[in-house]
Amino acid sequence: MKKLLLSILGLAFIAFANPSFGQSFNTTADPSDTMNVTSSQLFDFLPTINNTYTDSIQIKWHVDMAHTSMPTGWTVSTCDNHGCYAADGANHFSSYIHVGSSGQWSTTIDPTPTGAAAYGTAIVSEVLTDNLLGITNKTLVFILTKNPTGISSTTLQSDEDIIMYPNPAQNDVNVVFNESLGVKSIAVYNLIGKVLTQYKTAGNSAKLNIENIPSGIYFIRLMNAQGTVVGTRKFTHQ
Repeated sequence: MKKLLLSILGLAFIAFANPSFGQSFNTTADPSDTMNVTSSQLFDFLPTINNTYTDSIQIKWHVDMAHTSMPTGWTVSTCDNHGCYAADGANHFSSYIHVGSSGQWSTTIDPTPTGAAAYGTAIVSEVLTDNLLGITNKTLVFILTKNPTGISSTTLQSDEDIIMYPNPAQNDVNVVFNESLGVKSIAVYNLIGKVLTQYKTAGNSAKLNIENIPSGIYFIRLMNAQGTVVGTRKFTHQ
């Protein structure tokens, strides 16, 4: 019994001392990230990075160009708490965020430059990792849609495990997931549970072509090598 108690206490100490049992930061979206804006404006997304660790952290981040798309002429730039940068896929490093503190991010999508496409949807995907510990990875996806009606819709998605965008979708659905889930295939289901199509995956992302399925509400299921469902998401096909 004494050995068992010592073992339990030892595991409890390891769980407390080893940061891999938790996370070093989380993200909080600014309330304005879900409001509508007039189509003539640029738009600032303002997520906040909160230090949840027991020491100072530094964020290493980049724009994931493989999952970023912009209408012709639109521009995007991102500022962390250290400086501002154009979206080029390069790695950047924030200033330190101290214990109990937060760092302000700002991602600006501008659909207004001369010669820019009048309408369209911009999707900007950013990957954030704590540079010193390597225990927390997050993906932020910023979506700005400029419509002929004069109103643009904006969305920020932040999820530790699975991100799906755009939603609603017309031709393709992008899925980005944590590699630790071991996703090997993704299936699209209708509302009565019938499999419409299935895709093999590699890496931590997939682009699902949905042009040939009727408009409606669908689900995707992410499965590992054993066929076990490790995640489910719902989307609308317009």
